Amino acid sequence: MVYVGPAEGKPKMEWKLKSPREILALKICDMTMGSGAFLVQTCRYLAERLVEAWEMRESQSGENPRHT
Repeated sequence: MVYVGPAEGKPKMEWKLKSPREILALKICDMTMGSGAFLVQTCRYLAERLVEAWEMRESQSGENPRHT
């Protein structure tokens, strides 16, 4: 979902985090919703990966990725 590599069967060491733009474009559906626990955890996970992607982009380019 947020990494390039797992769907291609690559080992975990070769997975690459998608760009912040790609992560923000994801759409998640929990059709049975219930208590919403799945959606809450999904939002937390995606937020952590988004911050990670921003930090990676910032360290690679020296710019503030939140404004690009």
